[in-house]
Amino acid sequence: MEVKLRKIATFAGVQVDQDQEPQSAAAVRDLVQEHGLVIMENAGLKESTFADFTRAVGVPVPPPFLEEAVEGSGVSSLRHSATPADVRGGPNFVFASGWHSDWTFLQRPPDMSILWCRTAPILGGGTIFCDAHFGLTGLSEVFAGFLSGLHARHQSDLSYGNRGAYGSTKPLGPSKLKGTTNSFESTHPLVCKSPLSGLKCYFGSPAYVNDVQELNSREGRAVLDLALSQVLWEENMVRVSWKHDMLVIWDNFRFLHRALNEGILGTRHILRSNVYVP
Repeated sequence: MEVKLRKIATFAGVQVDQDQEPQSAAAVRDLVQEHGLVIMENAGLKESTFADFTRAVGVPVPPPFLEEAVEGSGVSSLRHSATPADVRGGPNFVFASGWHSDWTFLQRPPDMSILWCRTAPILGGGTIFCDAHFGLTGLSEVFAGFLSGLHARHQSDLSYGNRGAYGSTKPLGPSKLKGTTNSFESTHPLVCKSPLSGLKCYFGSPAYVNDVQELNSREGRAVLDLALSQVLWEENMVRVSWKHDMLVIWDNFRFLHRALNEGILGTRHILRSNVYVP
């Protein structure tokens, strides 16, 4: 059966027609390689089958700081619930609400990221994506060339260390954060090619990067802030409003993303995983 696709933005991403039969994991993987970001409503998944789907897409990446639903599955659970009483108690701090690509502090970051919605909230609780390849098109040739010669230092402690966002304050969302003292650090080109598509992408994941190897701290911070401001523009973003049994899968090198820390009514329960693509 021919797959019907609908563009979700001028730059990248498609939504698979919800009237089509559920696509195989291999077919979904091919769509991600071609379009960068794929949304599927009525994906036909269940909590008991999500881990199997993950393994069919690629090789699961063990989450460094999240407990796995089943050991070795690569699958973690994110649950965010809020009532009017919760909101009256003050602002909520939601897990993954800062711009990032997943686990970039690893020597080999995941190739793809996968989110599947088991329970959708009544209102709010969306996720927003930004195309880090298309974002480069707004840069001057000189500045783009300058960035291409730089390397960013990615550190897990910026988010998960004692002084990090998740080390000092417990966020809403993950079923459990690992009680680990592990610290990860890696260095990656600030502009690198996606392993999936070969496209050049800005790879300065803000949640884990505040240092450029070739520059002093003041220069590095200024360059990172300027580059990010050139990538994060509204026309370069896609917002996902979650629905039950909605699957979103994307190129982790090409897209930055963040959970929207907005008013949410009801419960958002999402299963997440990351994979390497052989």
